[in-house]
Amino acid sequence: MTVPAPGVAGRYGMRVRTPELPMAFTFGEFARGAGIAWLVFQLVFPLSYPLIIVVAALMSSDPATAISSAWAQALMWGILGILWSFVFALPWSLGALVLLGGPAAWVLGLTLRRVRSIGVHLVLFAILGLGVGGLTAWLASSTMSTGAGIPYAVIGAVVTAVSVAYGWHRTARRALKDDALFNEQASLRDAGLETAPGRLLDPPPSSLLNPLERRDP
Repeated sequence: MTVPAPGVAGRYGMRVRTPELPMAFTFGEFARGAGIAWLVFQLVFPLSYPLIIVVAALMSSDPATAISSAWAQALMWGILGILWSFVFALPWSLGALVLLGGPAAWVLGLTLRRVRSIGVHLVLFAILGLGVGGLTAWLASSTMSTGAGIPYAVIGAVVTAVSVAYGWHRTARRALKDDALFNEQASLRDAGLETAPGRLLDPPPSSLLNPLERRDP
């Protein structure tokens, strides 16, 4: 029994990506990439809190004095970073994903459907993450009056850019791999061969063998 290839092509028996649209993705694939990017951001951004405190101290009017106490604060915030993230960063990042980042990424993906280069996609999605992350972090810092608007914006932009690029690459790689498996199994079916995971291919029918290689019973 043939086991269908995974992914959209395997489920529906059709190819979403075509020679004309080599990098077209379904909404489900897009949602998976956006979810991965958001989860990566939640894991990485709390680690940046100590760095934000140190950068803010260096940008103060008296950095020499501020930096002496910044290390103790950085250690404290490193421990409390996860709690801080759940209270503040999580709702802000979720709002940015739903209201701004998600729609903008969907439009960008539609625009780049004909662009085959993975590098172009990664750069443009990273730039999108840079803008959305920087704006969101600056708005969040200004609203909460943290006094570290610029450090928050810079680090938030960088972390978001990396997260978005990683989410896109992870999803695109999986989708393209699914397509390759679907194409491989389609070729096997056309040749009269079938395979399943963990099994070797059966020998080809004698009708497909070279006449010199046929073995009479």
